[in-house]
Amino acid sequence: MVKRSLQASLTGIQEAKRAFALKGWIQDNLAAEVNLKTRQPIWRFFSGRPVERHTDEDFAHIHACGDALSSILGIVLDVGLYKSLQQLSDEFPNSRQSQERFGLWWQTNYSTWAEQLKTTVINYRNINHQWEFSIEQQQVLQRYYNANQLRLDCLHSNCEVTLAIRQEIEASLLLPQKELKDREWE
Repeated sequence: MVKRSLQASLTGIQEAKRAFALKGWIQDNLAAEVNLKTRQPIWRFFSGRPVERHTDEDFAHIHACGDALSSILGIVLDVGLYKSLQQLSDEFPNSRQSQERFGLWWQTNYSTWAEQLKTTVINYRNINHQWEFSIEQQQVLQRYYNANQLRLDCLHSNCEVTLAIRQEIEASLLLPQKELKDREWE
């Protein structure tokens, strides 16, 4: 992982201090919570000094991959895909490990692991297509996406929608445009 420097703004420091006060925490609490061996990076953060760090986005990415993989395993029906994903999940580091151990795993295993995951998904889900859409096709797809997003927003909003309307929206989500046009006349 690449080392980078992070420096908090005055507003960020003030907000963090307020959050600490509300939670009743001291710097040692945060250091323990994020598995730091020392509270020096936290002290540097609160004093407005730059904090050298490994890319936290990478660390967050690793956690997100692990969480997503666990969720996916709960819904996969294909036995071969399930076994392949379970094997990858078993290779994945435990989320309770320290950031340093994750960093070591990241450096030594992540590239190979990610490539195996990509290959597994390609093999079991036939998704390795290189689409070459024209600008016009891209615009049509974007409009289609926007229309479906609007429907989802409607379903998830607090507006009152009758059960019949709700069922029609759910039934028409992600349908091909031809089917949507045919439904307009029913």
